[in-house]
Amino acid sequence: MSQTVNFLTNFASLPATAPSSHAHIISDFACSTSTPHIQDAIVTLVYKISPSTLFTFLEPDIKEFQLVQTRRQGKDAGEKLVVMKRGRKVIIGLANPSPDLFDTLEFDNLVRLEIDKEGAWKVMYASYRDYFRESWDDVWDGITVNRGWDDLSLRAWVEDPRSESRRTLEILADELMALNSPTKPSPSTSDNKTSNYTTAFSPLPPSTSATHAHILNLHSPPAHPTLQDTLVTTLYHTSPATLSRFLDPTVHNFKEILEKKGGM
Repeated sequence: MSQTVNFLTNFASLPATAPSSHAHIISDFACSTSTPHIQDAIVTLVYKISPSTLFTFLEPDIKEFQLVQTRRQGKDAGEKLVVMKRGRKVIIGLANPSPDLFDTLEFDNLVRLEIDKEGAWKVMYASYRDYFRESWDDVWDGITVNRGWDDLSLRAWVEDPRSESRRTLEILADELMALNSPTKPSPSTSDNKTSNYTTAFSPLPPSTSATHAHILNLHSPPAHPTLQDTLVTTLYHTSPATLSRFLDPTVHNFKEILEKKGGM
């Protein structure tokens, strides 16, 4: 956290002098030049609703707290920012209802945290693109549904140092602070950047139009990959030879049975 960020001192439960692993209420979020810690962003948002709401949220034995903010305009209209808390466990994520995908909730970013008895927050799980039935209980319990492209569900435990986990935390923290500061632009992910695709397979160059197929760069995927991109990426990660066979215009019959890998 940048030293230019100031914390409120008038909320006794969250002292400004607490360690960085604890939550603080940011007082000058509009002036901050750094991405806040996720726990600071969460409690700041709840405090801005009302101090009494934050008192309720922080109750260690709370049965259930749920806050859903829906984006009303722009290219991400309909996207929901969700904050849930039960006891000492917290979930935060960005969800999109997907009626075209069997009425599922698509979470572009999802983080699970726990608060210990001393008040320190720990990230237990961070993922990119998990799918659930339209049930908040399923989201809480982690009961995902398989949409057929496990290779694109970049789930990562926090012990995994990959950049996806850090990027998920940064995106969610920025989204939370944007709700507090209407002058601060919300982060966005372009579907047109060639960095979203890989150049490793020359028959499918990243520079072709959106109607063509591209192999996704799993370290920097587009916000909403097309069906054709998802399909060829799955086949490519089975093996490049499999994808070459699939793309061969002389092939009259293609069939590949992909087994779901265990351990997820």
